[in-house]
Order: sequence, then C-alpha cells, then structure tokens
Amino acid sequence: MKFENAQDLYKFYLKGEAFYTSSDVAVDTEASVCLILRQKVILSPTCFMFIFEYSEHQRVHFETHLFAHYLFKGNFETPSVPGHWNQDTITEDTAVQRKYTPVFVDQPNRLVHFLIRIYRPNSQYPDGGKLTRFLDKLPIDSDISVHPFSPRVKLIQEQTIKVLSNVLDFSVLNIVAGGTGITPFVRYLLAPQSAKVSVNLLFCNRTLEEIVLRDCLDKIAERENTRVFHVATSDIVKNDLSVSYGKIDSGILIKSLVNSSEAVTLVCGPPGMCTHVMELLKLQKFDRVYKI
Repeated sequence: MKFENAQDLYKFYLKGEAFYTSSDVAVDTEASVCLILRQKVILSPTCFMFIFEYSEHQRVHFETHLFAHYLFKGNFETPSVPGHWNQDTITEDTAVQRKYTPVFVDQPNRLVHFLIRIYRPNSQYPDGGKLTRFLDKLPIDSDISVHPFSPRVKLIQEQTIKVLSNVLDFSVLNIVAGGTGITPFVRYLLAPQSAKVSVNLLFCNRTLEEIVLRDCLDKIAERENTRVFHVATSDIVKNDLSVSYGKIDSGILIKSLVNSSEAVTLVCGPPGMCTHVMELLKLQKFDRVYKI
C-alpha cells in the first residue's frame, strides 16, 4: 500500500487498526528484528512517516499492545570536526541507538509506521542528529534491525494503566505532548475509547506547520469524550482560534486538562518542555503526574 501524501495517510489511520492485543503480552527484549523500509511520507518540514515491513514470523513483535516501543540502532556520520559532534566531545565508536514508538500497525499488510523527526545540520547544530541523519539516508527497500523494548506504559484494562511500576485506576487521562512526544499516545488516541474515560490532549509545537497528525487529532476531538488543544510556542499569532500561541503557562494547563482525583496525567516531549510542564502541574496541585 502506497500513500501519495500525508492526507492519504491520515485518512487511512482514522479507519483504525484491524486488531487489538492486551498489554500482558511478554516483550522479548533479546530479539533482533529485521525491518524493510517501504515508504517515507513527509508530514512537515522536519517530520517523516517511516513505513517498514515485517515478515510473517515477526508478527508477534509488532502486533502487540498500544504503548509498545523499539530500539533502533545505527552509525552516525563523519562529524564536521573530528572528535566532536555538535561541539560535544565524542569517542571513536560511531554506534548510536534511540527508542521510537509506532503510531500505527497495519496488520493485514504487515507494515509498522514510525513518526520520526529528522535533525539535519544547521548553524546551531552543524552535525545534526546522530541517528536521524543515518535514518534519513536509509534507502527504500533496505533493511534495519530493531529491538523490542520494555514499555514504560501499559494499558491493563480500559480504566487501569500501569506507568513505570505504578498501577493506576482512572476515568480521566490528561496528555501533554511536545513535538514527536505525541508518538507514544497516537495508537491509544486512534483506538475506540470507552465512554467511561475522558481524554484531554494538550499538543505543543513550535509552529503551526510542525503540528503533525493534525487532521487525525482534530477528527478524534469530535468524539464526545475527547478534547484536543494545540499550542504554537514560537509562531506569530495567526487567524486560527483553535490554537493558543506562546509559552505554556498555568492558564493553558487549567483550560485544557482536568484536575481531579480520578485523573492520570502523562507528559512526553523535549526535556526542557517536560521540566517546565511538570513544575506548573505541581504548582496547580495536579496529582498522579508522570513523565514518560
């Protein structure tokens, strides 16, 4: 299955995955699984959907629970200054690894979709991203090895979630995501939601054009029990009333999230954003808040 553009991709996602697997499936973290890159779809100036094919005997590793994620391994490029990467000292070892979470699993076609931001060289970071530059140059129909990784989040039942070692009952799920920090939550958001659970998503990006999956998220927001709020932190104010502009503050959090004893709040994104949001949530006396 080939997609002409991001809009085709989003329409496909809204049809939903063709399966559901509970989160108690054991994860084989020792496995090394070969994926073949079949397509790369541009979503924004810096984000791409990497669509990989897995083999029939590898179904068990990918047709799994909603919060599964995987360790990608590669080798980074020759740095612009020997012995340094973006001004930081590095060793001679060029191996690098990063964890990514699939946003969609196409079971009938054995395809797994990963949303990945590519960090290309620029004036501030002359070498760009170590692994993403490697992935950016990965040819179509070439292969890469990935490794299933122990998840930080498991949906045990429709109203019970395990975050790290904490098993939590909830009727409200608050999500604060920055940039590609949305990826751990996409499959959950796309899945049909129980009427017993309300979901509040605050999605933060630097600019409007960097809001990936927006058509999907806005369609999901039409559900009775789901609210989606967008924030553009660095963009100039534009005629889009569905977006807040500027740095996240307590007012935005109070407007978009629900603070109750039945709520669990998950935060994922760049380290600086997560620290800032966690501090604000603490000031507003939100309980059961976790950075993942």
